Formats: sequence, C-alpha cells, structure tokens
Amino acid sequence: MAEKSQQLIIDALQRAASAGGGVALFSGRNLPGLFAASAPGKKAAQHCKEQGYLRVLRTENKGKASWEVCAISEKGLAFLLAEQSPKLVLEALVRAVDEQRSRIDDVAVLLQATQEHLDGLRAAAEHALKQIQQPQAAPPPSAPVNNSNGKPAPSFAADLLERLQQWHDAGALGDCPLSHLQRNLVEKHPHTSIGQFHDVLRQLSENEKIYLHPWTGPMYEIPEPRLALMIGHEIAWYVSLR
Repeated sequence: MAEKSQQLIIDALQRAASAGGGVALFSGRNLPGLFAASAPGKKAAQHCKEQGYLRVLRTENKGKASWEVCAISEKGLAFLLAEQSPKLVLEALVRAVDEQRSRIDDVAVLLQATQEHLDGLRAAAEHALKQIQQPQAAPPPSAPVNNSNGKPAPSFAADLLERLQQWHDAGALGDCPLSHLQRNLVEKHPHTSIGQFHDVLRQLSENEKIYLHPWTGPMYEIPEPRLALMIGHEIAWYVSLR
C-alpha cells in the first residue's frame, strides 16, 4: 500500500484507539471522523474494513444523512502496535478506557436519578388514587419548595425566574443549563434539594413561565447527570423564559 495511504490508516487507528467509545468513520461538518471524505480517505477506510482493523459499533442517522461509528478491533490494535511505539499506543488506550469508565459512572448516576424520579411518580400516583377513592378527605396542599425545617420558601420560584432574566439580559448565547441555574440559586437557598429544584421547574413549565429544553447529545456526555430533569420521554437540561 502506498506510503500516504499507510499513514492515513495509522493516524485513523491512533484516533480510534484514543477515542474508546467509537468515532465516525468519515469526518463531516462539525463531525470529527477517522478519515476525510476524500478519495484517498475513502480508499484507506475501505482497506481498514476489509482487513478487519475497524469494527462498526452502530449506524447513526440524522435526517437524510447516516454515518458509521467505528472502533478499533484487536486486529487493528495489533497492526498499530507493529507500526508504532507500543508504549504510546497502549498509554492512549488506557486513557480511553479510563475516560469511558468515567462516562459509564455518570450514566449510572443519571439512571439512578431517573429511577428515583419514577419511584416518586409512582408514589404520587398511588396517593392520588387514594384521594380519589376517599372524596371526603381534604385534597393535599400544593408542594412548594421547603427548607430544612419544612417551612415553605415561596421566594425560590421568583428567584429562579430572576436568575433566568439575568442570564438573558447578560446576552448569553443559548438557553441556560440547569447546572448554571442551580449553582446560582443554591447560595441563597442552601437547603433546597435537587428534587425540590426539579419540582419548581416542572411547576413553572406547567404554568407557562419557562421552557424546558432537552439534552440532545449522548447521555454519557451530560456534565452533571444528577441535575438532569426527566420530562416525559426526554431529559431536560436547558431552560429559558417564555
């Protein structure tokens, strides 16, 4: 194989070994990839697939476009070790494994938070059913955010809206991440739990005071999974004023 094509393959396999979680086979607009979508790149990519240096993890689709996400195979790693310094290759592989393990831990935290959210919904539904079956009982009061003493903190919702207004007035690009909003609120409301923070967000959304926007990237890339908010079948991560 020509020297230039050989170098394209080595560079691509190095990126694949360093990524760990898979990389698009071809790069595109705002999409990093293993090979450029040029004639030499396509030829080198085809050679890697034929030789079994790469394995396809999945195919992703967005509109009419689709692309293969690939990872280095054992055969590809053996080829790379033969062509490059084994020490450098293996160090990059160890870093990739550690990074993926960290992402898996973050996903586990998010799944745990989702499970707690679902358990809370189930408990609320069961409580509501009991109230329906006993119409003579007084309806439960709305649940405002409480401090550590169980006393209402009605100013929390107003402060949340004020922080959002400050975000927009500052000319910030995009919608406000929940992590930024929560950090700004916790100074004034140190006893407010994440669950209470989420309850107020849901209430303000239902009252058409704010918009909740979903996280659109991979779940393992959410910066602080514990602050993500489950809304229906989506994970909300951004918020803006209506």
